[in-house]
Amino acid sequence: MCVMQEPEVLEALRAVGASVSEVSTENGTLKLNAAAREGGRWNLEICVPIPLTNMPKVFLANAEDGFGLAHVDHKGEVCYSDQEGESYDPTDLARVTAFAFQRACSVLEEASKKRSKRDFRALTDEFEGYWQSIPGCHRANLTAPPVSDRALYGQVNKDNRPGLGKVSLRLLALNYGSPKDQKAPNRKAHYFPLFSPILPPKNGQAISNEWLIYLIKEGGIEAQKESVKKGLHIFLFSQPRSEGLSLFGVLFETKILGKNKKEFRSITPFTVQRCWRDYLLERTGQISARHHVAVIGCGAVGGRVAEHLAMSGVDELTLVDDDVFTYDNIYRHVLGEGSAGTNKSKALRRYLSSKCPGLKITAEPVSAETWLSRTTQVNNCDTLVLTTGKPGLERHINREAFANRWPHRLISGWLEPLGLGGHVMVSQYGQAGCLECLYSDWGGSDPSMRVSFLKPGQSVSRNITGCGGRFMPYSSIHAARTALLICEAALGQKSGYSCWAGDASSSRSEGLELTSWYERCREGKPSGDVAHEACPCCSS
Repeated sequence: MCVMQEPEVLEALRAVGASVSEVSTENGTLKLNAAAREGGRWNLEICVPIPLTNMPKVFLANAEDGFGLAHVDHKGEVCYSDQEGESYDPTDLARVTAFAFQRACSVLEEASKKRSKRDFRALTDEFEGYWQSIPGCHRANLTAPPVSDRALYGQVNKDNRPGLGKVSLRLLALNYGSPKDQKAPNRKAHYFPLFSPILPPKNGQAISNEWLIYLIKEGGIEAQKESVKKGLHIFLFSQPRSEGLSLFGVLFETKILGKNKKEFRSITPFTVQRCWRDYLLERTGQISARHHVAVIGCGAVGGRVAEHLAMSGVDELTLVDDDVFTYDNIYRHVLGEGSAGTNKSKALRRYLSSKCPGLKITAEPVSAETWLSRTTQVNNCDTLVLTTGKPGLERHINREAFANRWPHRLISGWLEPLGLGGHVMVSQYGQAGCLECLYSDWGGSDPSMRVSFLKPGQSVSRNITGCGGRFMPYSSIHAARTALLICEAALGQKSGYSCWAGDASSSRSEGLELTSWYERCREGKPSGDVAHEACPCCSS
Protein backbone atom coordinates (compact mmCIF):
# COMPACT_ATOMS: atom_id res chain seq x y z
CA MET A 1 0.00 0.00 0.00
CA CYS A 2 2.85 2.38 0.89
CA VAL A 3 4.73 1.82 -2.39
CA MET A 4 1.53 2.09 -4.41
CA GLN A 5 0.47 5.40 -2.88
CA GLU A 6 3.87 7.09 -2.51
CA PRO A 7 3.59 9.06 -5.81
CA GLU A 8 0.12 10.27 -4.83
CA VAL A 9 1.41 11.36 -1.41
CA LEU A 10 4.28 13.33 -2.94
CA GLU A 11 1.94 14.96 -5.46
CA ALA A 12 -0.53 15.92 -2.72
CA LEU A 13 2.25 17.49 -0.66
CA ARG A 14 3.54 19.49 -3.63
CA ALA A 15 -0.01 20.69 -4.27
CA VAL A 16 -0.12 22.31 -0.81
CA GLY A 17 3.27 23.98 -1.21
CA ALA A 18 5.61 21.38 0.28
CA SER A 19 9.07 20.56 -0.95
CA VAL A 20 9.94 16.94 -0.13
CA SER A 21 13.66 16.21 0.26
CA GLU A 22 13.70 12.66 1.55
CA VAL A 23 11.36 9.65 1.59
CA SER A 24 11.89 6.34 3.39
CA THR A 25 9.93 3.44 4.83
CA GLU A 26 10.83 2.04 8.24
CA ASN A 27 8.93 -0.48 10.41
CA GLY A 28 5.62 0.09 8.68
CA THR A 29 5.97 3.89 8.72
CA LEU A 30 6.34 6.18 5.73
CA LYS A 31 8.76 8.99 6.65
CA LEU A 32 9.00 12.20 4.67
CA ASN A 33 11.17 15.27 5.18
CA ALA A 34 9.25 18.27 3.91
CA ALA A 35 9.45 22.06 4.03
CA ALA A 36 7.19 24.82 2.82
CA ARG A 37 8.49 26.03 -0.56
CA GLU A 38 7.64 29.65 0.24
CA GLY A 39 9.89 30.93 2.99
CA GLY A 40 11.08 27.46 3.95
CA ARG A 41 10.78 28.41 7.60
CA TRP A 42 9.68 24.98 8.87
CA ASN A 43 11.62 21.81 8.15
CA LEU A 44 9.36 18.95 9.15
CA GLU A 45 9.49 15.18 9.42
CA ILE A 46 6.16 13.53 8.71
CA CYS A 47 5.64 9.97 9.98
CA VAL A 48 2.68 8.24 8.35
CA PRO A 49 1.61 4.87 9.82
CA ILE A 50 0.80 2.11 7.34
CA PRO A 51 -2.07 1.22 7.51
CA LEU A 52 -3.41 4.65 8.44
CA THR A 53 -4.98 3.69 11.79
CA ASN A 54 -3.81 6.96 13.40
CA MET A 55 -3.21 10.44 12.09
CA PRO A 56 0.35 11.10 10.90
CA LYS A 57 2.82 12.48 13.42
CA VAL A 58 4.65 15.68 12.49
CA PHE A 59 7.97 16.71 14.06
CA LEU A 60 10.30 19.64 13.68
CA ALA A 61 13.40 18.21 12.01
CA ASN A 62 15.39 20.08 14.65
CA ALA A 63 13.55 19.90 17.98
CA GLU A 64 15.45 22.90 19.36
CA ASP A 65 13.69 25.15 16.82
CA GLY A 66 10.55 24.67 18.90
CA PHE A 67 11.75 26.63 21.94
CA GLY A 68 9.08 29.10 23.03
CA LEU A 69 6.47 27.70 20.62
CA ALA A 70 3.12 26.52 21.90
CA HIS A 71 1.85 23.12 20.75
CA VAL A 72 5.36 21.70 20.25
CA ASP A 73 6.55 19.16 22.80
CA HIS A 74 10.07 18.49 24.06
CA LYS A 75 10.80 16.01 21.25
CA GLY A 76 9.67 18.54 18.62
CA GLU A 77 6.33 16.88 17.86
CA VAL A 78 3.74 19.37 16.64
CA CYS A 79 0.30 19.00 18.20
CA TYR A 80 -1.84 19.86 15.18
CA SER A 81 -4.72 17.53 16.13
CA ASP A 82 -5.98 16.30 19.50
CA GLN A 83 -6.72 12.90 17.85
CA GLU A 84 -10.07 12.80 19.68
CA GLY A 85 -12.81 12.06 17.19
CA GLU A 86 -10.79 13.27 14.17
CA SER A 87 -12.60 11.83 11.15
CA TYR A 88 -10.65 10.85 8.05
CA ASP A 89 -10.55 8.27 5.26
CA PRO A 90 -7.91 5.67 6.23
CA THR A 91 -7.49 4.69 2.58
CA ASP A 92 -6.65 8.23 1.39
CA LEU A 93 -3.00 8.40 2.43
CA ALA A 94 -2.23 11.34 0.15
CA ARG A 95 -4.96 13.70 1.30
CA VAL A 96 -4.48 12.92 5.02
CA THR A 97 -0.70 13.46 4.79
CA ALA A 98 -1.18 16.78 2.98
CA PHE A 99 -3.73 17.84 5.59
CA ALA A 100 -1.30 17.00 8.41
CA PHE A 101 1.46 19.08 6.77
CA GLN A 102 -0.80 22.07 6.18
CA ARG A 103 -2.30 21.99 9.67
CA ALA A 104 1.13 21.63 11.34
CA CYS A 105 2.51 24.59 9.37
CA SER A 106 -0.52 26.66 10.35
CA VAL A 107 -0.07 25.79 14.04
CA LEU A 108 3.62 26.67 13.90
CA GLU A 109 2.98 30.00 12.16
CA GLU A 110 0.43 31.02 14.78
CA ALA A 111 2.75 29.96 17.61
CA SER A 112 5.64 31.85 16.02
CA LYS A 113 3.62 35.07 15.90
CA LYS A 114 2.83 34.74 19.58
CA ARG A 115 6.46 34.00 20.40
CA SER A 116 7.60 37.14 18.60
CA LYS A 117 5.17 39.15 20.74
CA ARG A 118 6.40 37.29 23.86
CA ASP A 119 2.89 35.95 24.39
CA PHE A 120 3.56 32.60 26.08
CA ARG A 121 0.16 31.99 27.65
CA ALA A 122 -0.69 29.05 25.41
CA LEU A 123 2.72 27.50 26.06
CA THR A 124 2.54 27.84 29.84
CA ASP A 125 -1.04 26.53 29.79
CA GLU A 126 0.27 23.29 28.30
CA PHE A 127 3.41 23.20 30.47
CA GLU A 128 2.39 19.94 32.13
CA GLY A 129 1.95 18.14 28.81
CA TYR A 130 5.33 19.45 27.62
CA TRP A 131 7.00 18.31 30.85
CA GLN A 132 5.58 14.83 30.40
CA SER A 133 7.23 14.57 26.96
CA ILE A 134 10.74 15.00 28.41
CA PRO A 135 12.59 11.66 28.16
CA GLY A 136 12.63 9.78 31.47
CA CYS A 137 9.59 11.62 32.82
CA HIS A 138 7.17 9.37 34.67
CA ARG A 139 3.93 9.78 36.58
CA ALA A 140 3.29 9.42 40.32
CA ASN A 141 -0.11 9.16 42.01
CA LEU A 142 -1.33 11.80 44.45
CA THR A 143 -4.62 11.32 46.31
CA ALA A 144 -5.40 14.95 47.25
CA PRO A 145 -4.50 18.40 45.92
CA PRO A 146 -1.15 19.59 47.30
CA VAL A 147 -1.12 22.39 49.89
CA SER A 148 1.90 24.16 51.33
CA ASP A 149 1.11 23.53 55.00
CA ARG A 150 0.58 19.76 54.69
CA ALA A 151 3.51 17.35 55.04
CA LEU A 152 4.19 15.58 51.75
CA TYR A 153 6.12 12.35 51.25
CA GLY A 154 7.29 10.29 48.31
CA GLN A 155 8.43 6.74 47.71
CA VAL A 156 11.45 6.50 45.44
CA ASN A 157 13.00 3.53 43.73
CA LYS A 158 16.75 4.13 43.40
CA ASP A 159 18.73 1.89 41.07
CA ASN A 160 22.50 2.34 41.17
CA ARG A 161 23.64 -1.06 39.93
CA PRO A 162 27.08 -1.20 38.30
CA GLY A 163 26.89 -0.94 34.54
CA LEU A 164 23.92 1.46 34.36
CA GLY A 165 26.24 4.40 33.86
CA LYS A 166 24.21 6.62 36.18
CA VAL A 167 21.83 6.38 39.12
CA SER A 168 18.25 5.72 37.98
CA LEU A 169 15.51 7.34 40.07
CA ARG A 170 11.77 6.73 39.89
CA LEU A 171 9.07 8.22 42.10
CA LEU A 172 6.52 5.49 42.80
CA ALA A 173 3.90 7.64 44.53
CA LEU A 174 3.32 10.76 46.60
CA ASN A 175 1.37 10.58 49.85
CA TYR A 176 0.56 12.43 53.03
CA GLY A 177 2.20 10.02 55.45
CA SER A 178 0.31 6.80 54.69
CA PRO A 179 2.03 5.00 51.81
CA LYS A 180 0.16 2.19 50.07
CA ASP A 181 3.34 0.31 49.21
CA GLN A 182 5.16 -0.52 52.44
CA LYS A 183 8.18 -1.96 50.60
CA ALA A 184 9.62 1.34 49.37
CA PRO A 185 10.85 3.83 52.01
CA ASN A 186 8.81 7.00 52.54
CA ARG A 187 10.94 10.13 52.07
CA LYS A 188 10.14 13.74 52.82
CA ALA A 189 8.98 15.65 49.77
CA HIS A 190 8.47 19.39 49.32
CA TYR A 191 5.79 21.37 47.53
CA PHE A 192 6.59 24.81 46.15
CA PRO A 193 3.85 26.78 44.35
CA LEU A 194 5.12 29.26 41.74
CA PHE A 195 3.10 32.45 41.63
CA SER A 196 4.03 33.29 38.03
CA PRO A 197 4.36 30.75 35.20
CA ILE A 198 7.80 29.96 33.80
CA LEU A 199 8.82 28.60 30.40
CA PRO A 200 9.84 24.93 30.15
CA PRO A 201 13.43 23.84 29.44
CA LYS A 202 14.60 23.98 25.83
CA ASN A 203 13.23 21.45 23.38
CA GLY A 204 15.47 18.50 22.63
CA GLN A 205 17.83 19.13 25.54
CA ALA A 206 18.16 17.38 28.91
CA ILE A 207 17.29 19.35 32.04
CA SER A 208 20.52 21.12 32.91
CA ASN A 209 21.93 22.18 36.27
CA GLU A 210 21.45 25.79 35.18
CA TRP A 211 17.77 25.36 34.38
CA LEU A 212 17.13 23.45 37.62
CA ILE A 213 18.85 26.24 39.59
CA TYR A 214 16.55 28.70 37.82
CA LEU A 215 13.47 26.63 38.71
CA ILE A 216 14.51 26.29 42.35
CA LYS A 217 15.12 30.04 42.57
CA GLU A 218 11.59 30.64 41.29
CA GLY A 219 10.37 28.28 44.02
CA GLY A 220 11.53 30.67 46.72
CA ILE A 221 13.88 30.78 49.71
CA GLU A 222 12.72 27.47 51.20
CA ALA A 223 13.33 25.64 47.92
CA GLN A 224 16.82 27.09 47.72
CA LYS A 225 17.61 26.10 51.32
CA GLU A 226 16.45 22.53 50.83
CA SER A 227 18.23 22.08 47.50
CA VAL A 228 21.74 22.68 48.92
CA LYS A 229 21.39 19.86 51.44
CA LYS A 230 23.28 16.71 50.52
CA GLY A 231 21.22 13.76 49.33
CA LEU A 232 18.06 12.90 47.41
CA HIS A 233 15.33 15.52 46.95
CA ILE A 234 11.70 15.31 45.82
CA PHE A 235 10.39 18.71 44.71
CA LEU A 236 6.82 19.19 43.49
CA PHE A 237 5.94 22.50 41.85
CA SER A 238 2.75 24.10 40.61
CA GLN A 239 2.22 27.11 38.43
CA PRO A 240 -0.93 28.96 37.36
CA ARG A 241 -2.61 28.37 34.03
CA SER A 242 -5.79 29.81 32.51
CA GLU A 243 -7.83 27.12 34.28
CA GLY A 244 -6.37 25.65 37.45
CA LEU A 245 -2.75 24.69 38.03
CA SER A 246 -0.03 22.78 36.21
CA LEU A 247 1.67 20.24 38.48
CA PHE A 248 5.18 19.00 37.75
CA GLY A 249 8.13 17.81 39.75
CA VAL A 250 11.74 16.77 39.74
CA LEU A 251 13.85 14.20 41.58
CA PHE A 252 17.53 15.00 41.98
CA GLU A 253 20.55 14.35 44.15
CA THR A 254 22.72 17.11 45.54
CA LYS A 255 26.44 16.32 45.59
CA ILE A 256 28.77 18.51 47.60
CA LEU A 257 31.97 18.92 45.55
CA GLY A 258 33.77 21.29 47.89
CA LYS A 259 33.31 24.41 49.94
CA ASN A 260 30.44 26.46 48.51
CA LYS A 261 30.33 24.16 45.49
CA LYS A 262 27.56 21.71 44.69
CA GLU A 263 26.15 19.86 41.71
CA PHE A 264 22.75 18.37 40.94
CA ARG A 265 22.84 14.83 39.57
CA SER A 266 20.35 12.18 38.45
CA ILE A 267 17.86 14.90 37.50
CA THR A 268 14.60 13.08 36.78
CA PRO A 269 11.31 14.84 35.86
CA PHE A 270 7.94 13.52 37.00
CA THR A 271 4.31 14.51 36.65
CA VAL A 272 1.39 13.89 38.97
CA GLN A 273 -1.56 11.61 38.34
CA ARG A 274 -4.39 13.42 40.08
CA CYS A 275 -6.32 10.80 42.05
CA TRP A 276 -8.73 13.02 43.97
CA ARG A 277 -12.47 12.79 43.51
CA ASP A 278 -13.32 16.26 42.17
CA TYR A 279 -10.72 16.00 39.42
CA LEU A 280 -11.79 12.48 38.43
CA LEU A 281 -15.44 13.56 38.25
CA GLU A 282 -14.52 16.60 36.18
CA ARG A 283 -12.96 14.23 33.64
CA THR A 284 -16.44 12.75 33.13
CA GLY A 285 -18.08 16.14 32.64
CA GLN A 286 -19.77 15.89 36.03
CA ILE A 287 -19.45 17.63 39.38
CA SER A 288 -19.99 16.26 42.85
CA ALA A 289 -23.73 15.97 43.50
CA ARG A 290 -24.68 16.84 47.06
CA HIS A 291 -26.82 13.76 47.52
CA HIS A 292 -26.78 11.11 50.22
CA VAL A 293 -28.51 8.03 48.85
CA ALA A 294 -29.30 4.85 50.73
CA VAL A 295 -29.57 1.73 48.56
CA ILE A 296 -31.70 -0.78 50.44
CA GLY A 297 -31.15 -4.16 48.81
CA CYS A 298 -27.74 -4.76 47.22
CA GLY A 299 -28.59 -7.55 44.80
CA ALA A 300 -28.16 -7.53 41.02
CA VAL A 301 -30.20 -4.34 40.53
CA GLY A 302 -29.19 -2.58 43.75
CA GLY A 303 -25.51 -3.35 43.21
CA ARG A 304 -25.59 -1.70 39.80
CA VAL A 305 -27.54 1.24 41.14
CA ALA A 306 -24.85 1.77 43.77
CA GLU A 307 -22.09 1.48 41.16
CA HIS A 308 -23.66 3.97 38.74
CA LEU A 309 -24.47 6.45 41.51
CA ALA A 310 -20.91 6.21 42.82
CA MET A 311 -19.53 7.07 39.37
CA SER A 312 -22.11 9.82 38.81
CA GLY A 313 -20.96 12.14 41.58
CA VAL A 314 -23.25 11.26 44.49
CA ASP A 315 -21.59 12.59 47.62
CA GLU A 316 -22.39 9.74 49.99
CA LEU A 317 -23.80 6.22 49.78
CA THR A 318 -25.27 3.99 52.45
CA LEU A 319 -25.63 0.33 51.48
CA VAL A 320 -28.16 -1.76 53.41
CA ASP A 321 -28.40 -5.54 53.08
CA ASP A 322 -28.15 -8.38 55.60
CA ASP A 323 -27.79 -11.07 52.92
CA VAL A 324 -24.65 -12.95 51.91
CA PHE A 325 -23.38 -12.87 48.33
CA THR A 326 -23.22 -16.34 46.74
CA TYR A 327 -21.87 -17.85 43.54
CA ASP A 328 -25.43 -18.22 42.23
CA ASN A 329 -25.58 -14.54 41.23
CA ILE A 330 -22.06 -13.98 39.91
CA TYR A 331 -23.19 -13.73 36.27
CA ARG A 332 -25.66 -10.95 36.96
CA HIS A 333 -24.06 -9.00 39.84
CA VAL A 334 -21.26 -6.42 39.86
CA LEU A 335 -19.45 -8.45 42.51
CA GLY A 336 -17.26 -11.40 41.58
CA GLU A 337 -16.13 -14.67 43.11
CA GLY A 338 -13.76 -12.91 45.50
CA SER A 339 -16.84 -11.64 47.35
CA ALA A 340 -18.63 -14.98 47.60
CA GLY A 341 -19.49 -15.86 51.17
CA THR A 342 -19.33 -12.28 52.45
CA ASN A 343 -22.06 -9.81 53.29
CA LYS A 344 -23.33 -7.99 50.19
CA SER A 345 -23.22 -4.48 51.67
CA LYS A 346 -19.67 -4.92 52.98
CA ALA A 347 -18.40 -6.50 49.77
CA LEU A 348 -20.03 -3.77 47.67
CA ARG A 349 -18.50 -1.06 49.84
CA ARG A 350 -15.06 -2.61 49.40
CA TYR A 351 -15.54 -2.85 45.63
CA LEU A 352 -16.80 0.73 45.24
CA SER A 353 -14.21 2.23 47.59
CA SER A 354 -11.50 0.86 45.32
CA LYS A 355 -13.32 1.91 42.15
CA CYS A 356 -14.31 5.42 43.28
CA PRO A 357 -11.69 6.92 45.63
CA GLY A 358 -12.86 9.75 47.86
CA LEU A 359 -16.50 8.69 47.98
CA LYS A 360 -17.93 8.21 51.47
CA ILE A 361 -19.59 4.80 51.66
CA THR A 362 -21.20 3.16 54.68
CA ALA A 363 -22.12 -0.52 54.78
CA GLU A 364 -25.04 -1.57 56.95
CA PRO A 365 -25.18 -5.41 57.11
CA VAL A 366 -28.65 -5.40 58.70
CA SER A 367 -32.21 -5.87 57.51
CA ALA A 368 -34.14 -3.00 55.95
CA GLU A 369 -36.49 -2.88 58.94
CA THR A 370 -33.60 -2.65 61.41
CA TRP A 371 -31.84 0.13 59.54
CA LEU A 372 -35.04 2.13 58.98
CA SER A 373 -35.64 2.09 62.74
CA ARG A 374 -32.41 4.09 63.20
CA THR A 375 -33.98 7.49 62.71
CA THR A 376 -30.80 9.54 62.87
CA GLN A 377 -29.09 7.51 60.13
CA VAL A 378 -32.18 7.56 57.92
CA ASN A 379 -32.62 11.32 58.31
CA ASN A 380 -29.08 11.88 57.06
CA CYS A 381 -30.19 10.59 53.64
CA ASP A 382 -32.27 12.50 51.14
CA THR A 383 -33.12 9.56 48.85
CA LEU A 384 -34.00 5.94 49.66
CA VAL A 385 -33.66 3.44 46.81
CA LEU A 386 -35.66 0.26 47.38
CA THR A 387 -34.31 -2.68 45.38
CA THR A 388 -35.11 -5.49 47.78
CA GLY A 389 -37.08 -7.67 45.36
CA LYS A 390 -39.75 -7.92 48.10
CA PRO A 391 -42.95 -6.11 47.05
CA GLY A 392 -44.62 -6.52 50.45
CA LEU A 393 -41.67 -4.97 52.29
CA GLU A 394 -41.45 -2.03 49.90
CA ARG A 395 -45.19 -1.37 50.16
CA HIS A 396 -44.84 -1.38 53.95
CA ILE A 397 -41.98 1.16 53.75
CA ASN A 398 -44.01 3.32 51.37
CA ARG A 399 -46.97 3.33 53.76
CA GLU A 400 -44.74 4.21 56.71
CA ALA A 401 -43.19 7.07 54.76
CA PHE A 402 -46.55 8.66 53.97
CA ALA A 403 -48.06 7.98 57.39
CA ASN A 404 -45.08 9.61 59.12
CA ARG A 405 -44.52 12.31 56.51
CA TRP A 406 -40.97 11.35 55.64
CA PRO A 407 -39.21 14.06 53.60
CA HIS A 408 -37.23 11.51 51.58
CA ARG A 409 -37.74 10.56 47.98
CA LEU A 410 -38.48 6.83 47.79
CA ILE A 411 -37.47 5.11 44.54
CA SER A 412 -38.62 1.54 44.03
CA GLY A 413 -37.21 -0.50 41.18
CA TRP A 414 -37.99 -4.06 40.09
CA LEU A 415 -37.69 -6.43 37.16
CA GLU A 416 -40.00 -8.52 35.06
CA PRO A 417 -38.74 -12.04 34.23
CA LEU A 418 -37.16 -13.22 30.98
CA GLY A 419 -36.15 -9.77 29.78
CA LEU A 420 -39.73 -8.47 29.58
CA GLY A 421 -38.77 -5.18 31.22
CA GLY A 422 -38.27 -3.21 34.38
CA HIS A 423 -40.18 -0.62 36.41
CA VAL A 424 -39.34 2.40 38.56
CA MET A 425 -41.66 4.33 40.84
CA VAL A 426 -40.72 7.54 42.64
CA SER A 427 -42.83 8.34 45.68
CA GLN A 428 -42.68 11.33 48.04
CA TYR A 429 -44.97 12.63 50.71
CA GLY A 430 -47.03 15.57 49.45
CA GLN A 431 -47.07 14.41 45.83
CA ALA A 432 -49.83 12.48 44.09
CA GLY A 433 -48.81 9.08 42.80
CA CYS A 434 -46.85 6.53 44.80
CA LEU A 435 -45.91 2.85 44.86
CA GLU A 436 -49.21 1.94 46.51
CA CYS A 437 -51.13 3.48 43.60
CA LEU A 438 -49.86 0.68 41.36
CA TYR A 439 -51.76 -1.96 43.34
CA SER A 440 -55.46 -2.71 43.39
CA ASP A 441 -55.86 -5.10 46.30
CA TRP A 442 -56.87 -2.65 49.03
CA GLY A 443 -59.19 -4.54 51.33
CA GLY A 444 -58.76 -7.72 49.30
CA SER A 445 -56.29 -10.57 49.08
CA ASP A 446 -55.09 -10.43 45.44
CA PRO A 447 -51.78 -8.51 45.28
CA SER A 448 -52.14 -7.64 41.60
CA MET A 449 -50.21 -4.72 40.14
CA ARG A 450 -51.78 -2.47 37.52
CA VAL A 451 -48.49 -2.01 35.63
CA SER A 452 -47.44 -5.65 35.52
CA PHE A 453 -46.41 -6.96 32.12
CA LEU A 454 -47.65 -10.49 32.90
CA LYS A 455 -51.22 -11.43 33.68
CA PRO A 456 -51.58 -12.61 37.30
CA GLY A 457 -51.59 -16.24 38.36
CA GLN A 458 -48.70 -17.40 36.16
CA SER A 459 -45.59 -19.06 37.55
CA VAL A 460 -42.34 -17.57 36.27
CA SER A 461 -39.71 -18.64 38.80
CA ARG A 462 -37.27 -21.44 38.04
CA ASN A 463 -36.25 -24.37 40.20
CA ILE A 464 -32.95 -26.13 39.54
CA THR A 465 -31.95 -27.47 42.96
CA GLY A 466 -35.22 -27.68 44.88
CA CYS A 467 -37.56 -25.31 46.71
CA GLY A 468 -34.70 -23.47 48.40
CA GLY A 469 -33.12 -22.75 45.06
CA ARG A 470 -36.01 -20.99 43.30
CA PHE A 471 -35.10 -17.83 41.39
CA MET A 472 -36.47 -15.40 38.83
CA PRO A 473 -34.74 -15.63 35.41
CA TYR A 474 -33.25 -12.33 34.24
CA SER A 475 -29.80 -11.31 33.00
CA SER A 476 -27.22 -8.70 33.96
CA ILE A 477 -28.32 -6.59 30.98
CA HIS A 478 -31.88 -6.49 32.28
CA ALA A 479 -30.64 -5.55 35.76
CA ALA A 480 -28.42 -2.82 34.28
CA ARG A 481 -31.25 -1.28 32.22
CA THR A 482 -33.46 -1.05 35.27
CA ALA A 483 -30.62 0.31 37.39
CA LEU A 484 -30.03 3.12 34.89
CA LEU A 485 -33.67 4.17 35.11
CA ILE A 486 -33.42 4.22 38.90
CA CYS A 487 -30.24 6.32 38.77
CA GLU A 488 -31.79 8.83 36.40
CA ALA A 489 -34.63 9.25 38.88
CA ALA A 490 -32.23 9.52 41.83
CA LEU A 491 -30.00 12.13 40.20
CA GLY A 492 -32.80 14.22 38.71
CA GLN A 493 -36.04 15.62 40.01
CA LYS A 494 -38.17 13.21 38.01
CA SER A 495 -41.20 11.83 39.84
CA GLY A 496 -43.84 9.25 39.11
CA TYR A 497 -43.62 6.04 37.13
CA SER A 498 -41.27 4.96 34.32
CA CYS A 499 -40.36 1.66 32.71
CA TRP A 500 -38.64 -0.11 29.86
CA ALA A 501 -40.31 -2.88 27.87
CA GLY A 502 -38.16 -5.56 26.28
CA ASP A 503 -38.66 -8.37 23.82
CA ALA A 504 -41.44 -10.85 24.69
CA SER A 505 -40.34 -13.79 22.55
CA SER A 506 -38.99 -15.81 25.52
CA SER A 507 -42.16 -15.23 27.52
CA ARG A 508 -44.43 -16.15 24.63
CA SER A 509 -42.40 -19.28 23.87
CA GLU A 510 -43.15 -20.44 27.43
CA GLY A 511 -46.88 -19.79 26.94
CA LEU A 512 -47.04 -16.76 29.25
CA GLU A 513 -49.84 -14.25 28.73
CA LEU A 514 -48.98 -10.56 28.54
CA THR A 515 -51.05 -7.59 29.69
CA SER A 516 -52.31 -4.69 27.62
CA TRP A 517 -50.05 -2.45 29.74
CA TYR A 518 -47.00 -4.27 28.31
CA GLU A 519 -48.27 -3.75 24.77
CA ARG A 520 -48.82 -0.04 25.47
CA CYS A 521 -45.32 0.35 26.94
CA ARG A 522 -43.75 -1.65 24.13
CA GLU A 523 -45.22 0.77 21.59
CA GLY A 524 -43.83 3.80 23.37
CA LYS A 525 -43.83 5.63 26.67
CA PRO A 526 -46.68 4.67 28.98
CA SER A 527 -49.46 7.20 28.92
CA GLY A 528 -51.81 8.18 31.68
CA ASP A 529 -51.30 9.18 35.30
CA VAL A 530 -50.64 6.24 37.62
CA ALA A 531 -51.92 8.17 40.66
CA HIS A 532 -55.03 6.49 42.06
CA GLU A 533 -57.74 8.60 43.68
CA ALA A 534 -58.49 5.83 46.18
CA CYS A 535 -54.85 5.26 47.21
CA PRO A 536 -54.66 4.94 51.02
CA CYS A 537 -51.25 6.67 51.04
CA CYS A 538 -50.92 9.64 48.71
CA SER A 539 -54.60 10.54 48.18
CA SER A 540 -55.40 11.03 51.86
